[in-house]
Formats: sequence, structure tokens, C-alpha cells
Amino acid sequence: MPILGVPFKYDKTIKTHTKFVQDVRYAPSGDHFASVGSDFKIFVYDGKTGETLGEISDSPHSGSIVGSVGSDQ
Repeated sequence: MPILGVPFKYDKTIKTHTKFVQDVRYAPSGDHFASVGSDFKIFVYDGKTGETLGEISDSPHSGSIVGSVGSDQ
């Protein structure tokens, strides 16, 4: 049987970062997720719709943000 590709389709492409996305973390509930990137920014999104809920760009980081850690509290 031939492989036909991935078993899902993308509903949306999110283009909030201006450079590479380094990490994406989902809340355990799936209600929210966050992305961090080489543009020194952090974005928070609605986990169901992908709508941008917030941006943290006034950051003390002077380089790429390459990872993130979440909490369910």
C-alpha cells in the first residue's frame, strides 16, 4: 500500500513570528499554547482556534528564545 502523506490537514497557518519558531508548548487541557522564537518574542494562542491571545515582546532576552516550560497551575 503506498504512503499518501500525513493523516491530517492543517486548518490554519500562523505567521506571528518574524524569525524561526524554536518551541511550542500546549497547556495540558489543550485550551492554550505558546510559541517562542528567534525574534525574542513569546506568543500565546487559543488552543482550539489558533487565534493570537497575547504577545510578549518587551522581553529582557538579548538573543533567541529556544525553549519554554509550562505549568497547569
